[in-house]
Amino acid sequence: MEQIAEITGILCVSSVVMGILYNTGCFGTTEKVIKFVISIYILVTVIDSFGRNRVDFGFDMKSQAYETYEYTQDYMEYLIAETEKELEKEIESRLSEKNISYNHISVHILEQNNNLTAGKIVADCNADEAAVREILQDIITEDTELVTGE
Repeated sequence: MEQIAEITGILCVSSVVMGILYNTGCFGTTEKVIKFVISIYILVTVIDSFGRNRVDFGFDMKSQAYETYEYTQDYMEYLIAETEKELEKEIESRLSEKNISYNHISVHILEQNNNLTAGKIVADCNADEAAVREILQDIITEDTELVTGE
């Protein structure tokens, strides 16, 4: 609908401009050149407006299950990446609270049976592993690999 309104507005403005130019002087060659230029402008504008808001008139032959799978995979990848970022921020804040300096924090999240678990946590810090394990006891599981040290 917006395309139709845009095309109609362009046609109206072009007609007004053409009328003003035609009434300023009735020159035979100028009149033809003005009409030609305005018609080219109208055609380019119409084609451009369809190009910007491309409408596909074809049939969508993809299966719905495949699209759902693609969206689910994209969502899970996004979810894992965001979870890793948030978990890194949480670990950094906990280490800062305990006055433990660190150089680098890295978290690797595993997805198994639609459950996200921390697979590996690398904390380059100046504390021993027992202290870090105590700080992160609610985050890590038995299978979580914790790497500490500088």
